[in-house]
Amino acid sequence: MTTAKSKSAAPALPVPADVPATAGRTESPSSPSISPDPLDAVTGVQSAAFRSCEEAMGFGVDAFDALVEAGAVFARGFQDMSQMMVGFVQASVEESVAASRRMMGVRNLGDLLDIQAGATRAGFDRVIEGGGRLSDLSVRMFEEAFTPIGARIGAAAGRMARPAG
Repeated sequence: MTTAKSKSAAPALPVPADVPATAGRTESPSSPSISPDPLDAVTGVQSAAFRSCEEAMGFGVDAFDALVEAGAVFARGFQDMSQMMVGFVQASVEESVAASRRMMGVRNLGDLLDIQAGATRAGFDRVIEGGGRLSDLSVRMFEEAFTPIGARIGAAAGRMARPAG
């Protein structure tokens, strides 16, 4: 046979006089209020989630647009550089042909060396001048291409610095 043990209630502890009557309560005046209608609470959360999703999608679209714009700038820049290179090669070939024709009409070795030295000097000057123009074009292309990307990075940093909500 088992006998049931009865539990007796624990004696109440004395409360000091300087403790406020609201001590121990879980609610506080600064705690968020809970809507009496659960549907209102769900609708509010859902609206906030949709706003966040729309904002994220808008940011993604803007970032993609910036990448497309940067790609277009790169394409134009590479096209310009290719045309510049073709121009260099064409000028070099024309100058080489002209120097070869002059060399065929020489009467002595000194004239041949003078023509060769002049052609070499002109080719070197053309490479230096063309390299500078190509470098300037490259720098300008990269600056233009990264402008929209930099703007998106600035917008993202500004968004991250803002408090949510």
